[in-house]
Amino acid sequence: MKNFLSFISESKELRVDQIGKKNLNNITFIAFDTETTGLHRYQGKHKSLKLVFPKIRENLIKYYKDAENLSTDDAKGKAYEILKKVEVELQLAEIAAIAFTLDGTEKDRFHKYVRFDKSGITERVYRLIQWDYKKTRASNSPETVLKEFGEFISKQNNPMLIAHNAPFDLSLVKRLAVKHGANNTAQVLRNTKFIDTRKTTKLREIFPDLFPWRETEKGRREVNSQKDLIAAFNITNNAAHTALEDVTALKKLFLKLYELART
Repeated sequence: MKNFLSFISESKELRVDQIGKKNLNNITFIAFDTETTGLHRYQGKHKSLKLVFPKIRENLIKYYKDAENLSTDDAKGKAYEILKKVEVELQLAEIAAIAFTLDGTEKDRFHKYVRFDKSGITERVYRLIQWDYKKTRASNSPETVLKEFGEFISKQNNPMLIAHNAPFDLSLVKRLAVKHGANNTAQVLRNTKFIDTRKTTKLREIFPDLFPWRETEKGRREVNSQKDLIAAFNITNNAAHTALEDVTALKKLFLKLYELART
């Protein structure tokens, strides 16, 4: 678990509302997105690994202590083995990124399909990420793609990463970079500041009518999926769950949020 989530504590996160008053004309922003083969298997209603994995771990430890009468240390060991298997199931299928400046000018883009182990992958997964024969033929090894992604980030001027649900994408890419020997990419990710566009609470306090909400038994709750946020700001995405289309919509969403943060 420490391996999987270490990026969260290592990296430097900023919120959109924190950068709204700063002069960022010399910054290159890199919006990026990944498609994977396993997110839907365990994600459930949670959108952040920072939230979901500690809760699952806690429940597993309790189960093994109660049901199998194990010591705390032994229960933790069994929970770790279970979560390690879940971690292994996650594979990268596609990664896309767009480098741009605050005026919306695109400087560069990165888009690669990633070769993955197809054993155990269901038809539902293929449909979800819209995988087909052409993408298989165009795919490269994870080692190659991850090294090239790190090089893409490094060649940008003073870059800042943007992702929707950044704890998931950044933790995944960093872990896989280490696993596949792309250590320079892992180091780049550790040293690059990032913004999670899913975190909108501060902006909602100022502009509540612009953001989507959901009424529940416990009261009004934020709706923070990229799908709902881009709909609220009239941003179209004609091919959701394809990395390049998702990242194009993400770029537009960030610029909308930044514009609000400046007012």
